Amino acid sequence: MRKIAYFLAGMIIVFGMGACSGSHDKMESKSDAGKKELMSQSEQKGFSTSDSSDEKNAESGTSQTEVRERKVIYTANLSVEASNYEKLLHSLEKKASTIGGYIVRSNSYHTDEENVAGEVVFRIPQERFQEFLDFSEGASAKVLERNVAGEDVTEEYVDLESRLKAKKTVEKRLLSFMENAQKTENLLKISDDLARVQEEIESIEGRRKYLENQSSLATITVSIRENKIKVGEIEKDQAGIWLKTKKEFIDSVNSLISVVSTLLIFILGNILYIIILVLISIPVIRYMKRKRGA
Repeated sequence: MRKIAYFLAGMIIVFGMGACSGSHDKMESKSDAGKKELMSQSEQKGFSTSDSSDEKNAESGTSQTEVRERKVIYTANLSVEASNYEKLLHSLEKKASTIGGYIVRSNSYHTDEENVAGEVVFRIPQERFQEFLDFSEGASAKVLERNVAGEDVTEEYVDLESRLKAKKTVEKRLLSFMENAQKTENLLKISDDLARVQEEIESIEGRRKYLENQSSLATITVSIRENKIKVGEIEKDQAGIWLKTKKEFIDSVNSLISVVSTLLIFILGNILYIIILVLISIPVIRYMKRKRGA
């Protein structure tokens, strides 16, 4: 009896171990199948997941780069008076050209019959910004208003550089995927993603160049109002007296010249008669003197 009991117990243990082993094999089989399916899905969408990862890595790497120089956009508005509009404008143009700047826009108009006003916009190298402002104030007759502002765009510029580097990495990866793509469906999907990324790259580069230009050249707007010095009433009267005296003197000289010229014309025109008259008068005068002497 004991042998039969041992035999039955041994059979039960063997069957139990076989069942556990079969269940474990089924679980492993299911797990492997799940892994294969996940890998297959990853291969189909690999270019998108890898792109996102690369972009994040590039952004985190670039954001830690130290900024070599700050990007600050300087602007200034200067309102001045000038005794001579054209003279001041020419002086400012010459100064701007000397320090590497230039005029962006210029307009002028007459405020009345004598005075002119206008506005001129200059782009000046940032390092000569204060120098040009000081020169403009010194060359003007009077400074009416002065406003200076600076906008720090360093953070935005660094962010753009990070995004640009990330997009470049994504672009490179997409080009690699495009070369290895086998299915038309995947090729079209990659082409769409590549076009979108390249468009974003162009937009980022455009904004970055704009910030570089604006921060390297300051914008200075100079409003000029001409105010010519007017002659007082007394000075006007004195000027009138002088003009009248001058006119009278000229008239007198002209009259004298006229009389002399008339007399000269008369003498020259009647020279023959005058000579005959003189020849006749000489004997008569001598006869009269002799008679008186006798």
